[in-house]
Amino acid sequence: MGAQTFDLLGPYGSAMCDGSGVISGTAGGYGTATISDNQNGTVSVAASVNYLLPNTTYTIRLVQGNEDCNSFHMKFTSDEAGHGTVYWQEPTTGTFAFVVIKGIGATVYVTKTFRHAAGS
Repeated sequence: MGAQTFDLLGPYGSAMCDGSGVISGTAGGYGTATISDNQNGTVSVAASVNYLLPNTTYTIRLVQGNEDCNSFHMKFTSDEAGHGTVYWQEPTTGTFAFVVIKGIGATVYVTKTFRHAAGS
């Protein structure tokens, strides 16, 4: 069991659904996401965004494979300074996970892939 913190890569980030890595996006102080595998068979995420568009709704996905690539998980709205924090967990379905945060238009932030022992 473990956890790892990743920079959000954007503002036009993309990653391979199979967990093989980031296609585009660079670190720019957009925020971080900590991904953890847990003893109870779940994977959890604590994501924090910084200086994005203020008062804007973002959607978040925790991708654990091709089948999960376009699954919606939750939304949050940034505050007047463009900050926001969200926490959630879901059942583990494989051995990797990464986070996708989508804003307005083509604005997308992704993390590198977290590899864990759960599900193996």
